Amino acid sequence: LPGAMPRSDSVAAQATKTPQKDGPGSSTSNSGRKIERGLSSDMDTAMALTPQKTMDFEERTRLEIMAIQLVRNTYFEFFSLTLIALSAIHVGWQTNFLAQRLEIDPPPFLRAIEVILLVLFVFEVGARLFAYRWTYFYKWGWVWNVMDLILVSAQVLDEVVYAIVKATSEDVLHS
Repeated sequence: LPGAMPRSDSVAAQATKTPQKDGPGSSTSNSGRKIERGLSSDMDTAMALTPQKTMDFEERTRLEIMAIQLVRNTYFEFFSLTLIALSAIHVGWQTNFLAQRLEIDPPPFLRAIEVILLVLFVFEVGARLFAYRWTYFYKWGWVWNVMDLILVSAQVLDEVVYAIVKATSEDVLHS
């Protein structure tokens, strides 16, 4: 028939319709059939039109939705990549600076850059953790997420230890 949709297109069109709330734990699609939350018909599942588990955005707060939109934004990804590049440049610059002067402690301006970069990395990882929650650890690319978390945590620990050592060494010198 001209203008008739093939079966797969009609199923796809039906799967993309917005469900309406019908009560706790269930919804009714625009076609009128009742679907349990997170579940779909066997045909939709077999054709991979609907995921088995879905994120319920109805249960998320406005702040959580804003965080998800932020971390999925192209500019946020560009921000993250820029941070990584700036951090690499900073490490090279600091290493060269210290090697040329045969010093152990970096000067205050390099320390300030290091702390600013750390704060920005903590914000980036924190925003992703807040947005994705536990899925941060098992969604696509989870290995990179875990590596980011470990690296940022190690840097935070390094800063804490540095502050403690600096404070105790100053107490010993003033005693």
